[in-house]
Amino acid sequence: MVSWSWGWDLLVLVTTLVAAIYAYIWWSYQYWRRRGLPYLEPKAPFGTFPNPFDSTAGLRGSVRKMYNEAKSRGWRHVGLYRLTKPIYMPMDLDLIKSIMTKDFSHFVDRGLYYNEKDDPISAHLFALGGTKWRNLRVKLTPTFTSGKLKAMFQTVVDCGLVMEEYIQKNINDKDPVEIKELLGRLTTNVIGTCAFGIDCNTFKDEDSPFTNTTRKLFKTSILRSLRAIFSQSFPGLCKSLGIRSVPRDISDFYTKVVEDTVNYRLKNNITRKDLLQLLIDIKTDKDGNKDGYQADGKSLTMNEIVAESFLFFLAGFETSSTTMTFALYLLAVHPELQEKVREEIRTVFARHGNQMTYDSLNELKYMKQVIDETLRMYSPLPFVTRECVESYKIPDEDTTIEVGTGVMIPIEALHYDPEYFENPTTFDPDRFSEENKKNIPQYAYLPFGEGPRICIGERFGVMQTKVGLACLLRNYRVTLNEKNQTTCGAGQEGVAACGRWWYVVESAKTLVKHLTDNMVSWSWGWDLLILVTTLVAAIYAYIWWSYQYWRRRGLPYLEPKAPFGTFPSPFDSTGLRESVRKNYNEAKSRGWRYVGLYRLTKPDFMPMDLDLIKSIMTKDFSHFVDRGVYYNEKDDPINVHLFTLGGAKWRNLRVKLTPTFTSGKLKAMFQTVVDCGLVMEEYIQENINNKDPVEIKELLGRLTTNVIGTCAFGIDCNTFKDEDSPFTNTTRRLFKPSILLILLGIFAESFPGLSRSLGIRSVPRDISDFYTKVVEDTVNYRLKNNITRKDLLQLLIDIKTDKDGNKDGYQGERFGVMQTKVGLACLLRNYRVTLNEKTKQPLELDKRAFLPVVAGGPKYVLTLRYTLCLPHSPILGSINIWEKCQLQ
Repeated sequence: MVSWSWGWDLLVLVTTLVAAIYAYIWWSYQYWRRRGLPYLEPKAPFGTFPNPFDSTAGLRGSVRKMYNEAKSRGWRHVGLYRLTKPIYMPMDLDLIKSIMTKDFSHFVDRGLYYNEKDDPISAHLFALGGTKWRNLRVKLTPTFTSGKLKAMFQTVVDCGLVMEEYIQKNINDKDPVEIKELLGRLTTNVIGTCAFGIDCNTFKDEDSPFTNTTRKLFKTSILRSLRAIFSQSFPGLCKSLGIRSVPRDISDFYTKVVEDTVNYRLKNNITRKDLLQLLIDIKTDKDGNKDGYQADGKSLTMNEIVAESFLFFLAGFETSSTTMTFALYLLAVHPELQEKVREEIRTVFARHGNQMTYDSLNELKYMKQVIDETLRMYSPLPFVTRECVESYKIPDEDTTIEVGTGVMIPIEALHYDPEYFENPTTFDPDRFSEENKKNIPQYAYLPFGEGPRICIGERFGVMQTKVGLACLLRNYRVTLNEKNQTTCGAGQEGVAACGRWWYVVESAKTLVKHLTDNMVSWSWGWDLLILVTTLVAAIYAYIWWSYQYWRRRGLPYLEPKAPFGTFPSPFDSTGLRESVRKNYNEAKSRGWRYVGLYRLTKPDFMPMDLDLIKSIMTKDFSHFVDRGVYYNEKDDPINVHLFTLGGAKWRNLRVKLTPTFTSGKLKAMFQTVVDCGLVMEEYIQENINNKDPVEIKELLGRLTTNVIGTCAFGIDCNTFKDEDSPFTNTTRRLFKPSILLILLGIFAESFPGLSRSLGIRSVPRDISDFYTKVVEDTVNYRLKNNITRKDLLQLLIDIKTDKDGNKDGYQGERFGVMQTKVGLACLLRNYRVTLNEKTKQPLELDKRAFLPVVAGGPKYVLTLRYTLCLPHSPILGSINIWEKCQLQ
């Protein structure tokens, strides 16, 4: 393999990675089968959900199709997959009630992706879960009371009157206009005024900053769809990668608008009757909360105000404008119902002096029925999600939903289920009359969700929708344009207005549809190929950019080679030790005091000048406290030790362990070490004659295993009596290098945050479990039986139980020296060591190992022969001890 180029190494790595991904996908797609729950067969890589590259397979239609297919098989629930993540979809109304309300504590979270650190605007009430959601919900609940809505009502009406004035001045009886665009301007004005406290001026300036930013916010793309799918499926990984839900420029715009407005009001003591003022009052504790903010719901930070204002805009703009658009479409198709709504508006307003008031709006009963039926047929969301936060046994089933499993409530599919709504495709507002709506089964109609996480702004959204429809329908009649009598569907563009007459027109997005139609015939394999090609190109660009780091810093560097940088390929026989020496010698030959290196794509600084080394290790130590060694405290706690820790954790632990290796403590352990040496001497006398060869490294390994096992773990490892004792075998496995472990080590050192998210361990689980059990059992036994011994474990137990104070300075290296001295003394006081005349090869260390491990390998066999002679001993004569090390 030495002659292979790094390209071949990379090919092997990629092939292995592809095989691992395939195996992972296959295993993931067995989840519901293993759980014994009925499921729909997934297709890689998107599971049971549609390919985002396929314009014919929409998400809404796909969910309804899955619901209908599962229900046709007589299932109460069904298992689905989003990429490889299992999704549980209940269809039985009792199950839905249990999840959303009755057993809500098991499904508090929505399971939506948000990134509070890199994208704080996404951490709003709709996305948050757990305690953060509860605290914020409690604080925001009073924001949408009847009193607060009445306070904001006139602001909403004023925006409606501006729209009426715009129609009168700018639209005649023949000019078509896109109704969705018109209503979008209305809701932008309303939400901009109520949520951000500014006049968005959308009816005077069609390209106002607020309007343009809103268009960008709701503009879909395949890249954004893929990013959303990926982040929902792998939230931990995406947070580590800093992936955002909201593009930075859009986030910065809304953040600046809110911060500027809040600061201006606070500075000038200005108050207004809008949502933003309510949030400011919470922030400044004007509602009676006197405690400072501690993320406990007692106040709001500026980031939370921005996030909640943004959510209010997000929900209020699109849902209300879309609902009004579909309501007008349905009323245009049914002119007799439109006349009934108009007559109700005029009759009710006449009783209130022809004024639109909060009370008059609440009297529009039939309009409310129209809105309810519109929300049934065109629900703002086709489904809502939950995530299991506490294991839940499905009622009357043997299946348990595990923590972390996603749950999907199929709202639109329920709304079109003929079992709950007769003739579901027919527009019939009378379904929601006072007499008939009681016949609708509970949890079959869920346009705003249900339970503790029901939409907090439901009443405001309905109020805004009523105002918009009333402003239009009291003076205008709506009809469809005869040139475009197409059916209006969810997600479709195309409803527009013309003076007193309203039309459906074809929107500019038809061009986009023509372009995307050409993609329909692509198989998902081609889609995956494009995705992989793009990913490879991105990786190449990232590696190239990373390898310019030292050049950009103006520091001398050795030229790296992808993908391992200036360090050797683990597939190459060139070892790490030899490589570091080679890098050092090459840099020094060029007269450099230091040199820039790369480990994968991570830059490493290597000083060679002794003054620089002194500064880093001692003089300016405060700048270089950490070793930068990978550890994973959550998944691999055994590797969180003094050598790997950094910062405050290292300082605190160092102080605790300082007394462990004082002269007094070493003296206390000395006899234990000597006893182990004497056991080795006894073993040699009894088992080795002057001709039998023996592996010296194995012999000394047994000694140190006995010493450390006795001193560190408090047990007799019995290595000289049992060559295959559990302790010996586990230790061999611990120090047995492999390509996989080396690759994992390199990856973890280079990408520690990502590796922690993936749960990568430094110590294999079985080895970790073995040592953990040994220590825990010994500690518990000693504490329970009040046993003390003169060993390292006892010193640690004393620190745990505070039996010892910090008395002396740290001298940890002395234990290793003491152990080495004892071992050598036990051998050399009675034996003379010479090399066996048959083997004269020099002793070498494993080239690939970081720690000093005696080498051998599949490429060669290293045989070391020693002669141990007992001078002046007529009993033993001379002893040949040889070692044959073969690296497996």
